[in-house]
Amino acid sequence: MTRTDPQLHRFVLAGMIALGVILTLHTSTFAQPALHWQHIYGDTLSQSGTAGMVQLPSSQNGDLIIAGEINHAIPLLFDMHLTRITVDGDSVWMRSHDIEQTQHAYAIALSVDSTTVAVAGANNWESGGNYYTNCMLNLFDTDGNHLHTYTDGATWIAEAYTIIATPDNGFIFAGKVEDDVGPSPEQNVWVVKVDDQADLVWSREFDIDEEDEAHAIIRHPDGGYMIAGHAREENAPLRWNTFLLHIDEDGNELDRRHYVDDSADEFVYALHFTAQGRLYLAGESYVPDQPNQRTDGFLTLLDFDLNPIDTRYIGGTGYDGFRTIDPLEDGDLLLAGHAQSYSANGNEDLFVVRVNALGAELWHGSFGDTGNDKGYALLPVDGPNETHFILAGTSAPRGQSHNKNVIAARISARLPWVRLTLTSDPPDTVDIPAGGGDFDYTATLENNTGQMRTLAAWAVVQTPDSVLTPPVRMARLHLDAESRTDYPQSQTVSADADTGLYRFIGRLGHYPNEIFSADTLLIRKNPPDPESSF
Repeated sequence: MTRTDPQLHRFVLAGMIALGVILTLHTSTFAQPALHWQHIYGDTLSQSGTAGMVQLPSSQNGDLIIAGEINHAIPLLFDMHLTRITVDGDSVWMRSHDIEQTQHAYAIALSVDSTTVAVAGANNWESGGNYYTNCMLNLFDTDGNHLHTYTDGATWIAEAYTIIATPDNGFIFAGKVEDDVGPSPEQNVWVVKVDDQADLVWSREFDIDEEDEAHAIIRHPDGGYMIAGHAREENAPLRWNTFLLHIDEDGNELDRRHYVDDSADEFVYALHFTAQGRLYLAGESYVPDQPNQRTDGFLTLLDFDLNPIDTRYIGGTGYDGFRTIDPLEDGDLLLAGHAQSYSANGNEDLFVVRVNALGAELWHGSFGDTGNDKGYALLPVDGPNETHFILAGTSAPRGQSHNKNVIAARISARLPWVRLTLTSDPPDTVDIPAGGGDFDYTATLENNTGQMRTLAAWAVVQTPDSVLTPPVRMARLHLDAESRTDYPQSQTVSADADTGLYRFIGRLGHYPNEIFSADTLLIRKNPPDPESSF
């Protein structure tokens, strides 16, 4: 929606660059991610890559191990399965391990000394007429040989969905646990620490709501751990909501946050801290009144106090979602998972999106076979002149839930050919007092091509009531080849501006419809202090 709004005249915008005539050049849009290779691994049995992937050190050729499970064509009989490939996509070996009756693999981690691979999940077994699902962790060497097993058989249901290595060469994993089988069993977050022999060090339960699941764990800068997942009231038709749990290195709770929103289900699968201290959550969001009951991928940025700043949704009319967040050296992020909305044949495809630090999309790419493909892990590998990534997951023929195979693809995370970046100080949300005020920011313009580009730059404002204003300023820019230029700016917000969150959106391209790059500043106009007499 675009219209003139009274708030526009109260949100005073200082000029960035002198207004000029816009010269339109018909050039290509963003440099999209390039697909270098894509391979399917497997035979007549059903093998998956749902547990993720780790990369071995250069002393072992930098090979990658993809973990999942294998179905031996017998109902409910699964084993943990490992696939080792080279960075060029060649298969090194595939191995499965029949350790218990039925095993499921959900997460993988490499020990800090790079000698042990841990695969976490669950095993199903029957005893006394009851059917149990208990947590299982298996340790392997980098040649796929089984070393140790940890199994918790004291509960009714326990599953591990996420795992990372610990500094002492052990592992910490998290998931869910149910202690009883009654009509209303209590399902809690479960966190377990084991040593390098898969022996228990400690375990903890945390009650967030009535049904709780942990799906992401990372190391916290203070030496503890941050855990993310989703929780809801038992049997509620909606309200799967995000939670964060902060624990110390011994599993003691330090802080928790439960972000309740009755309008949508949000399923969290990825969590990331940047070097600057920014915290991101990503996953899938489902809103019931959307057409075709679709899902969208979402990325939420939180401030230093764990309060959500902004959420971006990426998706279309199909099933789309994210499973990983991976940083790039310039502060951008890569999100990976699956997308049906961007598929050429209506199936789900491997999906990669590049966003800037505030979640604005720079490009996206979808890859896949002729069936339904889902990405579960994305890792950087060395590549010529640019950053390369390998995305791994599972491929299944269209319309089939069985006969899956492991899939991997190598892509390059190319820069946009031109880019506009807005940077404020502080870097996240700029707070403006009730009486108005100024803040400084920098507009950075990049031309990553070998020739000069002449483009338009313009800015719009999204007001607290979600109205998008017409352009508040516009300029013609001549960008030299392979150039990067900073334009320091000062911004004034009037005392008459309504309170709330404004989005100051800069755009670079051919006005009005071709937008090659965009970035956003978040500006919060605060209400008057209730204790003030003015």
